[in-house]
Amino acid sequence: MATETKLRQLADKGCPVYYFYSSERYLVRQAVTAITRILTADSDEDATVLDGAAPEIEQLIMAAGTISFFGTRRVVVLPEIDPAAYSDKDLEELNSTLSSLENAVVVLGSVFELERSKLKTGKRAQKLIAQCKALGYTEELAKPKPFELKMMMIDRAKEQKTTLPDGAAAALLERCGEDPFLLENEVDKLCALSGYQTVTAAMVAEMGTVSLEADVFEMIRMITAKNATGACKKLQTLLRLQQEPIAITAAMIGSYVDLYRVKLGAAKRKNYSTVFKDFGYKGSDYRLKRSAETASHYTLCQIENCMQVLLELDQSLKSQPTDDQILLENSAVPVGNGGERTMKENEMIHTGRVLIVEGKYDAARLSHLTDAMILLTDGFGIYSDKKRQQLFKALAQKNGLILLTDSDAAGFRIRTYITNLVGEKNVVQAYVPAIHGKEKRKEQPGKEGLLGVEGVDDAIVLQALRDALGAEAGAAAARPEGRQITYTDLYEWGLSGRPGSAERKAKLLNALGLPPRLSKKELVEALNRLYTFEQLDELQLKILDS
Repeated sequence: MATETKLRQLADKGCPVYYFYSSERYLVRQAVTAITRILTADSDEDATVLDGAAPEIEQLIMAAGTISFFGTRRVVVLPEIDPAAYSDKDLEELNSTLSSLENAVVVLGSVFELERSKLKTGKRAQKLIAQCKALGYTEELAKPKPFELKMMMIDRAKEQKTTLPDGAAAALLERCGEDPFLLENEVDKLCALSGYQTVTAAMVAEMGTVSLEADVFEMIRMITAKNATGACKKLQTLLRLQQEPIAITAAMIGSYVDLYRVKLGAAKRKNYSTVFKDFGYKGSDYRLKRSAETASHYTLCQIENCMQVLLELDQSLKSQPTDDQILLENSAVPVGNGGERTMKENEMIHTGRVLIVEGKYDAARLSHLTDAMILLTDGFGIYSDKKRQQLFKALAQKNGLILLTDSDAAGFRIRTYITNLVGEKNVVQAYVPAIHGKEKRKEQPGKEGLLGVEGVDDAIVLQALRDALGAEAGAAAARPEGRQITYTDLYEWGLSGRPGSAERKAKLLNALGLPPRLSKKELVEALNRLYTFEQLDELQLKILDS
């Protein structure tokens, strides 16, 4: 990855186009943010950001062609462009626009899939890369190797007439992680701290910066110690500090790889120092020393199971339209249990009915217990949300509902309201018992001191669903026959990931009588329950093109 020094040099030379691409979204975002910050540092004007996979060329032309009031070049950012989303004609127009820039600098970023350890770019992406390379700067972002980072830091110190010994560089790498921008910044601080003489390991220890890897390992120690509250607080802190969920997951995977290697070495009577040498670690062996202490709490099989859970989490974060924090918190449970999942596939509740719960934490809690479509009331929000009421009525008529609300007074009020709304014959009632306590994520218990659905044990929730469904449990979901509606269809119809998508989506949902705040996942599930692909394809043409 390009260092901040290199990016500044390019900016000073007047480079008009920057294109960063990788398989890792957080690396692309990191690079795009860094160069945008550099390019706008001397201007009072913010960058113009064109979101989406395929921003309209007209938007780019207008943004790039507008003359700045401050006498500087406009900075236009396309943070996550997908060249494959453009037609050949539009891509040619994009390339032509980039080649004729006069008053603007354009920054582009793309995330591509990996195929056999190589980026799957495709012909259109290759054309865009070639064009950007000819015009300015392009970089395929890969995580830099530790020895490359050490040399970068040593050279950075040399530029400031300061000596950074190998041991101090290794200590800094251990403490701050592998973010080149952060490391450069920390080297600058240490050079100043040393009086531009020699940086020592003691000076590195005085620095307040701690790496994401160190924070994540601390979270893992809390998980191992069954300190779920502490682990959740640490996770929430990392997210508030704008740490990317994918980066957090990658750090967790790296830590468990260390645990696995240490545990494997211990089985062969090798200490962590020997493992350090065998696997070619660089710098300090402190990382493996702390891993050796934590690995004693796991069996080898448990670590393998934990790694599998985390790999699935990584895939989910990159593909599922679900709240990232919820995915992370849900994965912490099996990781804390040594990778043991509380549910087996044959224990899940299979039903064609739609499960209604109060909030997102209830939904996340139930997602691994049943394959039912899950919708939220948003607490008492259902009382005023006419569109959501219409959706509940339609699904109640077509599929039937399961109501599972909290056992407190508010939960029963919501339950009664929905039952009256959709008709008693279209509803089965699932009840969890009144159990005193509080959820782990909360500082204080609720008004009545009762656990909500999210806090009740799996076995109790499963039994509640079985009791409610009776002989229905295990029935297949009732879906229209034929081709299913997909996320790709939403994109093709201009409902997601494209300029004007929000307006088109709102227009369609309003015409169909559906709530405007459905998540992408909820929307696709609801549409598949209510329409065939052919029906909706025809409807969207009539509604959106009218």
